[in-house]
Amino acid sequence: MVLIIVCGFDFASRVRQFIMSSPKSDPMKIRFLSLLTIAISSCLAGFAAEPGKTNENLSLKVGAAAVDLVAEDSMVIGGGIQPGYVKGQEGKLRAVATVIQSADTKLAIVACDVLMLNRDLLDPVASTIEKTTGIPSSNILINATHTHHAPSTCTVHGYERDANFCRIVQDGIVNAVKLANDRLAPAQFQFALGEESSVGQNSRLLLADDSIFWVGPREDAVRPTGPFDPQLP
Repeated sequence: MVLIIVCGFDFASRVRQFIMSSPKSDPMKIRFLSLLTIAISSCLAGFAAEPGKTNENLSLKVGAAAVDLVAEDSMVIGGGIQPGYVKGQEGKLRAVATVIQSADTKLAIVACDVLMLNRDLLDPVASTIEKTTGIPSSNILINATHTHHAPSTCTVHGYERDANFCRIVQDGIVNAVKLANDRLAPAQFQFALGEESSVGQNSRLLLADDSIFWVGPREDAVRPTGPFDPQLP
């Protein structure tokens, strides 16, 4: 199995902002950096072969899995200023997990197609993962893609999160990690860089009256107010 490590521009920017804005003694920052160090160390292990040996002789193993998060039309969509509903599910919402093992150390990285998740939902999930896979909760990183097109998983703008969908997400995270852990196999890390410039854009536009567009008509847009990075690692 070959794992391509992906770190998008937006994720990297958020990581940099978090590191720069948090106090050095912040426990969350220390925990995050520790987990990031483990992940980087695991990556480097894939390139540590002695002359004449291949990466297949090393202890690095990787497993990956995805679980669909099935929504219903009755579920309120998260992220809007007002509660909204949609009819039908055009694309898939998923919990995608990658488990990395180097020697006796294992970690799990999970991405969920939801707006955000609170600790009261995630702590029980991490505990269950630790019990079923042996991966310490301190070695689990769960990320939300921050989509505004999934049922609400947090209370924002005066409307509640959908309790049923929250349970679906929790189960999806656990099952994705368990499947990924079961699929651990010898691996090596590779990196590739591509480009996609037809989808993304800078969402802040300078208008002719010198105001900045966010929501509303934009026929008189002059230019974007900042850069857009089309590169896809």
